[in-house]
Amino acid sequence: MTFTTIKDDIKAFGKKKHGYMTGYIAKQEELHKQLQNGMIGEKYAKDQLEAYKLEGDTYSRDTYNKIHAEIEKQHELELEALKEKELSVTADDVAELTLLASMKMTKDELLGYFEKYKNKPLAIKKLWSIAEQYPEIAINLELFNAEQALESLILFFKRQLSYCHYSLLINGDKIQAVTTEMVVNSDAPELDRRLDEYLNK
Repeated sequence: MTFTTIKDDIKAFGKKKHGYMTGYIAKQEELHKQLQNGMIGEKYAKDQLEAYKLEGDTYSRDTYNKIHAEIEKQHELELEALKEKELSVTADDVAELTLLASMKMTKDELLGYFEKYKNKPLAIKKLWSIAEQYPEIAINLELFNAEQALESLILFFKRQLSYCHYSLLINGDKIQAVTTEMVVNSDAPELDRRLDEYLNK
């Protein structure tokens, strides 16, 4: 399992859950017509709707649990891989960082040092404290702190997954079905963007 697969699974989950929402509305309308025409009884219509809702809710719960477990597993694997890439800070690094703390730097110079030390978390922490001396220079720490970027991606994936499970309700609400379709469609490119940003840092 990879983050790309997880991203695609979350997108598919949102689309299928939305399909259950619209399917429930269509089934509700169809059963209402049949009930009006005396083709079925009220209990049968109610049972059919309940069975469809149960199917959708079961799918949602099972898929949520499966993807959530995949996210956790991939999170652990990625953390291990990041730990293996980490380098320790040398005495020369400490001397250079100490000197940098007493110098005036431009944004480009500071970014160059962040890039140089990006696989040395302790050096990044020191650089971050140096960067705080320059409030006019905005630096995205996630670009240089792989663990922070990973945590941000994991949190985003979990939020999207929770939205699909807990907010896409199979209840016959037509307005909610329309708005969630817009949200599901607009979230897909954001999932792509966030993952690409993480993978290409």
